[in-house]
Amino acid sequence: MRCITNRKKLQKGLLHKANDWKIIVDLEEFNYIFPPEIIPTSLRPDVVVWSNQLKRAIIIELTCAAEEGIEAAHIRKESKYLPLIAEITTNSTWKANLFTVEIGLQTSIGVSLNKTL
Repeated sequence: MRCITNRKKLQKGLLHKANDWKIIVDLEEFNYIFPPEIIPTSLRPDVVVWSNQLKRAIIIELTCAAEEGIEAAHIRKESKYLPLIAEITTNSTWKANLFTVEIGLQTSIGVSLNKTL
């Protein structure tokens, strides 16, 4: 007799591809510098996750906005950080992804959080 089970294949993301990931977060009490091995910049995204092994950076920018301003906040953050992503991928051996996460002031969580996770 053969036992048949429904097993879902585990979907793997970027983090499964390396084991040397580092993370830095822009906290008020911690004055950080964007990782210089990626590219020199004075910009300070809210979260940077990177792997020297993969030459890959994940940049996450968080925004809390009134629900009616979520789309505008998304556009504003993208316009600020997409040039950095372009500079990283054009002027270095690194690849980079930008994720903007918008959360509404009245506890509404935008679809961008699910996309990022």
